[in-house]
Amino acid sequence: PHTYPHNPWTWVDPLGLAGYSDKKRKRAEDLPPDSNAAGYDHTVFERDETGRISRYQTWLNEPRSPSGWQKGPRFRGTGKPHAGIEPPLYYPTGGGRGERATGENLPLGY
Repeated sequence: PHTYPHNPWTWVDPLGLAGYSDKKRKRAEDLPPDSNAAGYDHTVFERDETGRISRYQTWLNEPRSPSGWQKGPRFRGTGKPHAGIEPPLYYPTGGGRGERATGENLPLGY
């Protein structure tokens, strides 16, 4: 053969219960906490190419968590609908079901 064999650990499922894929998830990854926050609650923003805020994630200090953080409210201004609701979306608890973002849930730069 002209190529190396595939790594068997990337494709073998001994029980045949699930497939495996090296493809990236289609969901957007979480915006990570700011490493300079030093244990303070804070919000991380992401802007699109025009400078408009496209999403944000609030992080709450949580010493009992292994990471030291707990997800707080987040916002997503673009992308696919979630549970039939078109963006912009606001997630009050940081995850779960989103709701239509209005008024105070819309960032000033949106």
